[in-house]
Amino acid sequence: MRLDEPVQVAVTTVGGVLVAELVVDPRKPVLSLKTQLAGIEGTPVSNQVLLLKDTVLKDAVRLAEQAGAAEEGQSIHLVLVHRPPLLSGKLEAEDLGELLQEVATGKGTALERAIDAYAENPSYSTREVESIVAAVVAALLPHDEEAVSAALREADLEALSAQVDGSAASSRATCRAAFVQALRAALLGVQRRLQPCEAEQEQQDQLQEPTAEIARVEGTTEDSINQATHDQTLEPTREVETHSKPQVRREVAPHSPEPETRYPWKGAGSELQEKLHQRWSKTESPIR
Repeated sequence: MRLDEPVQVAVTTVGGVLVAELVVDPRKPVLSLKTQLAGIEGTPVSNQVLLLKDTVLKDAVRLAEQAGAAEEGQSIHLVLVHRPPLLSGKLEAEDLGELLQEVATGKGTALERAIDAYAENPSYSTREVESIVAAVVAALLPHDEEAVSAALREADLEALSAQVDGSAASSRATCRAAFVQALRAALLGVQRRLQPCEAEQEQQDQLQEPTAEIARVEGTTEDSINQATHDQTLEPTREVETHSKPQVRREVAPHSPEPETRYPWKGAGSELQEKLHQRWSKTESPIR
């Protein structure tokens, strides 16, 4: 895409209905294109989402940087999506950060554009500030019961009330400026309470990552073991061949009995030996 030449842009709805065909300077930010669409189609800038091939275009970035390399003479097709007002509670933490950026354009800051998109004829009253803060807290800090009161204490609602009550003497521009200041202070209070919650959530996510990794590894290991067991069960049973060694027969020599003692009186006294010898000698004599 050449930056020195205008580019043709075709904007349609999600259903394919043509909204507008515009000739746009690609060097200008997308916010400029949304401003043109707001004058044509009537949707406030903050309630517009422009999609290019399912990618959300950022307001502060030039169209040429987000549209990529479009061929010469080829038009860019954008899809316009309508969204509820951000200040009605249809936002995320990132949206709140963008609203609180002090970047003013020809159409004011992001917060001022969101206020214009919130209501057709805002009253700029303290009740409106309370309603917006309650909606934002319900979306971002639903479990923080003290967030609304703490955020409203950050805003100077008394100064805003004085401006609105004396609206006869104060111009609408003065009331608007006081309203924007009070609402910004309150939303900054919401953002400060939101940051510790985001840090705590990020810390919990970091702590859960190793646990998830261990569970994944353990699950893989268990699956591997189960698969191995299953495979082993399916394998055919193989007979185990046993090679028995030949048994060596050992011959044990027969036990030879001790020679009989000729004189069973072994161990007797000498006198007894003599008597027994004489007695047995007579017994052993041949019979005549």
